[in-house]
Amino acid sequence: MSARARNSWKDMSKAPSKRDALEAFLADEEQSVKNPEAHFTLSEKLGEGSYGNVFRGVHKGSDHDVAVKVIPVQGDWEELKKEIKILRQCKSDFVVQYYGSYMTQDDDMWIVMEYCSAGSVSDLMESTCRTLTEEQFQHITASVLLGLSYLHGMKLIHRDIKSGNILLTARGQAKLADFGVSAQMNTTVSKRQTVIGTPFWMAPEVIQEVRYDGKADIWSLGITVIEMAEGNPPLSDIHPMRAIFMIPANPPPTMTDKSQWHVLTNDFLSQCLRKDLNQRPEARILCGHPFVSRVVAQLKKNEGCSPVLAELVRGAMDAIRETRSSATLAAAEAAVEMNESTNASGTMVEVGNSNATGTMVQVGGSNSSGTMIAYNSGTMVEVGSNDSGTMIVREEEASFANASGTMLVAKKEDTFRKGDDVKAEIAELKAALAAETKRFLSVKAEHEAKVDQINARISQLTSSLSR
Repeated sequence: MSARARNSWKDMSKAPSKRDALEAFLADEEQSVKNPEAHFTLSEKLGEGSYGNVFRGVHKGSDHDVAVKVIPVQGDWEELKKEIKILRQCKSDFVVQYYGSYMTQDDDMWIVMEYCSAGSVSDLMESTCRTLTEEQFQHITASVLLGLSYLHGMKLIHRDIKSGNILLTARGQAKLADFGVSAQMNTTVSKRQTVIGTPFWMAPEVIQEVRYDGKADIWSLGITVIEMAEGNPPLSDIHPMRAIFMIPANPPPTMTDKSQWHVLTNDFLSQCLRKDLNQRPEARILCGHPFVSRVVAQLKKNEGCSPVLAELVRGAMDAIRETRSSATLAAAEAAVEMNESTNASGTMVEVGNSNATGTMVQVGGSNSSGTMIAYNSGTMVEVGSNDSGTMIVREEEASFANASGTMLVAKKEDTFRKGDDVKAEIAELKAALAAETKRFLSVKAEHEAKVDQINARISQLTSSLSR
């Protein structure tokens, strides 16, 4: 195993026992590649990254938390190999640490990375329903600048800087993540000409497909600062395709109300959001800007740890956990609703004969089977008189006077919707949706044409006044 790989695993934990267990696990690299499920257990879904879902995982040998991006490998996987190649090169306190990549027997790729318990800055703001204070986004901005300085020094462009790709740890570190659209700048051709990234955060030169370099990330950082302060990036209320045309044409964005923010914050933003590439500073230069210079010095001394961000994470973790739990429950309920009822097999079925099986069943035959059945108490209960629970199974004569629950499963056979009826209604709704979408697009096109006519007339009149 290479020294780089060994060192990357050492950073996973300060506890020697955990570090030793992880290093011992990776010592046999061939075994780890063949069967990652034998060494890692996946738990809650943390979110979605480029090309795959991200889960919280645990390394069985050390009980150490990791983040695992699970990616189905289908056809050409050059983009995936590119992301792995970039991740292998990175070792910084300001970039999410890469630990290894493994193939499962189902041909899924597992990319195992450092676990950042609070998730992204975007997740935190959404969970707490709050934007960040000036001090909080000052510390995050300083961390991102240090991360970009590192990447650009390695001839790498991130190309998708936004709050959703900045992860927070319990120690108060802010780290760049999700390198699915990153690009390598080689030593002879240091500028790119491809349009990749998220529209609202894109630099004008990226949209216009002119030659660009790491300074495109600086523009995206400026947009991210506005996002952290106000909750959304500029033009977020505009259709993305329309925003793509407006970003190069419009003046550089600013805070909605500049008077609410410190003069240094506004000056920093103005430098990040300069359209002239020759006037837009590099990350290493911006690290010396008065808005962030003091914090940059502190972060360098403390392995990227910020007390301000540690306090932010502590105060938000309850809300973040609640959001994750709600998302998991909603996904489970949606999966239940999609299953058909009669003589079905799946997650939730009605057992009406001896051949029906499922994970969650309504018992109606002597040979019914499932992991959850009707009892008189608990999470899933059969309504008698005073029963309550999350899921209630209704007897034909049972009274609902004292019953409560979030899901009622009727036991009487004729109350179940037949599969064909449901499919017919779905088809009708889809047709109605298509018609409504067509109507909306027609009205939208007329509206935009009218707006363009008005703007053209205003331009003509303005020109006539200046003659």
